[in-house]
Amino acid sequence: MLRDLPHTLLVLTGLDVCTGLVCMQAERLFPSIPEQRRLRPGMLVDLAYSYLAALFAAATAAVGFDALLDRLGASASLASVRAHVGVMPFFASLLVATVVTDFAGYWKHRFMHTRPLWPFHAVHHSSEEVDWLSNERFHPVEMFLTHAFFFVPLVALGFPGRVIVWATQIRRFHSIYEHTNMRIDYGPVHRFFVSPMLHRWHHSSDAAWIDTNYANIFALFDWMFGTLKLPTAAPPAGTFGVPGYPRDFWHQLWRPFRDGVQLLRGDGAA
Repeated sequence: MLRDLPHTLLVLTGLDVCTGLVCMQAERLFPSIPEQRRLRPGMLVDLAYSYLAALFAAATAAVGFDALLDRLGASASLASVRAHVGVMPFFASLLVATVVTDFAGYWKHRFMHTRPLWPFHAVHHSSEEVDWLSNERFHPVEMFLTHAFFFVPLVALGFPGRVIVWATQIRRFHSIYEHTNMRIDYGPVHRFFVSPMLHRWHHSSDAAWIDTNYANIFALFDWMFGTLKLPTAAPPAGTFGVPGYPRDFWHQLWRPFRDGVQLLRGDGAA
C-alpha cells in the first residue's frame, strides 16, 4: 500500500483540483451566503490538512491495517456473505458498498460527537466559514478512524478492491459537495438525501444543531435513528465554528490532545 501511495495521491490530487474548480464555480452561481469570502484565511489551514494530514493518515492506515485486513479477508465466518458479494455485478456491488460505507460513516460521525472523541472532531467544526474546502479539515486521528470504519467492513464483507476505492471516493466527493456554500435544498427529499443546505446546519455554532444530521449521503439514517432535524432557512453568516478554537494548523493538531488530558483529569470539557 505504501508503495502505491505517491501515485494514488497524485491521482486524487488531480480529481480534487477538478472537483474544487467545479465547486468554486457552483458556489459563485448559487451561494447560500453571498457575502462569504471565496479567498478566506482558513483556506491555507484546510490545504494543510488536505495534504499533510491525509499523507500521515494514509501511511498510518497502510501500516496498521494491512495485517488485520488480510485476516478479515481469510475469515471463514463471513465466507457465505463474501460468496454472494463476489458474484454481484459491478454497479450493484458499488451501490451496496456505498450504502455500507455511508452507514459506517454515520456511526463514525456520531461517535466523534461523544465526549471522549469530540476534541478531535472539533477541528472539523472549527471552520468559521464553511465551503467545499473546509471539508478537508480533519485531525489525523479522526482520519485514521475513518479508514477503520470504511475499509474494515468493506474488506470483511468481500467487496473487490476497485469497488471499495470507488465507494469511498463517491462518499468523499459527496462530502465535498455537501460542504459547499450553495443554496441547494431538496425539500421533502431531505428525509432521504443530504443536501448542502441540510449539512450546513450541522456546522452551526448553535448547540441545538451540532448533534444532528450526521449522515453524509443518505439522510434516511438520521431519520431511522432519530437524529434528523430539518432546517427552515440557511444559517446566517458568522454562526459557524467552535468559539475560542485556535485557527492555525499546528495548534489545532495539538489542541485535541490537551483537551483529552483535561477530560481524563476531570477538568471538564475544553
